[in-house]
Amino acid sequence: MLKYLFLLGIMGEWVFFLFLSLFRLEYAGAQNSNLYTYFWILIFSATTIALIVYLLNYIKKGTFPKFFILKVSPIIFVILLYLISFLLNGFDNNANGYYASIFFAMCIPAYLIGLICTSLSKENQLINIVVNFVLLGSIILILSLVRLITGGGANDSLDTIGGVGRLGIGYLATHFFIVTFYLFLFSNKLSDVFKSTLKPNNRWLWFIYLLLAIQLATVIFSGSRGPLLNLVIISIVMVITKVFQKNIIESIKKIAVLIILAFSFFLLYNIFGSNYFSTSTERTLTLFQLNESNWAGGSGRESIYPLALKMFEEKPIFGYGPLGFLSESNLQMHPHNLILEGLVDYGIVGAVFIVIFLFYILKRYSNAIKSNVNILLIFFLFISTLLELQVSGTFMAHARFWFFIGLSIGFTNRKDNKIERV
Repeated sequence: MLKYLFLLGIMGEWVFFLFLSLFRLEYAGAQNSNLYTYFWILIFSATTIALIVYLLNYIKKGTFPKFFILKVSPIIFVILLYLISFLLNGFDNNANGYYASIFFAMCIPAYLIGLICTSLSKENQLINIVVNFVLLGSIILILSLVRLITGGGANDSLDTIGGVGRLGIGYLATHFFIVTFYLFLFSNKLSDVFKSTLKPNNRWLWFIYLLLAIQLATVIFSGSRGPLLNLVIISIVMVITKVFQKNIIESIKKIAVLIILAFSFFLLYNIFGSNYFSTSTERTLTLFQLNESNWAGGSGRESIYPLALKMFEEKPIFGYGPLGFLSESNLQMHPHNLILEGLVDYGIVGAVFIVIFLFYILKRYSNAIKSNVNILLIFFLFISTLLELQVSGTFMAHARFWFFIGLSIGFTNRKDNKIERV
């Protein structure tokens, strides 16, 4: 049962919305339904039980983890930041309360799930369940797109799947694309995870081509620019990683096939694509409409980012405090950029600390990949999440980000059948 908990940790609300979409249901929203709340209560309860079992297992063996408090110190630190924020802005601040509730209900369970996963050396089990979920979830995406096209209603915009908004759809499809693209490029490395069930034969490859096309289409039809930019950057990083491997000829062949497929996809879209999801597609492609005076694809970030830099200049050393931009900018939002958020809220001192911490996390992933090359897939998903935080959201309330942090903190290195710290 642990593997399903791992899936909830890394995919979170996407499991919820895809499950609804599978049965042609759609979440009505928090004002009309408590179903989403019950879903996270279930995850929180399951995580609590798993954590108790995890700790009791160590206590029973007489090997209670000496550094357990140190392992959970990142979330303890963020809890302190929220307390400071409430002290600075008042306990009746609705925005602070909203983000604090997200952190406690979603981010803490996600962090603990990641920590338990790697502390128990279940990385391959995590990869197995993620790949299987992506294959199933992609089929649900296909069904959802077909329903929208053949539904007889307005089909010029892909606004929701199961209740998740267009931005969520975009990042969901991007993560699916990353996993599928990894299977396309590195399937030979997953033999010890799937044994004989994952063989890169011709039928399998054509299935992968289909999924990649559907996932790319979903990103474009979602009308979200951030996911498309994310997908392009991660794809380039993955291709470069593949090229630097020994079998250069195989890499070139796969990349050539992918280019042909991408060209075919856009050719077909130009022929009849304007009939479906035209509004969403036009919105997505404004990402590339740049000129000197305006960035059409910025969704207001062209004004948010200069304001954040101006606020940083006013308090450059220690910043405005936790959630400072949210409280002091009069915009009631975060900067939608991890670096700017660090600079405005915590000044140079805090931003440097955040950068050092992230480099430490990246180093742990690097060391873990040397022991288990399959973790490279998880690493690509983590990089994608970091890129997402450069244009959307806040690290103070991002469950997947904290899952990947918890995962890295729990990493172990197995050499000569011994378990050692990375």
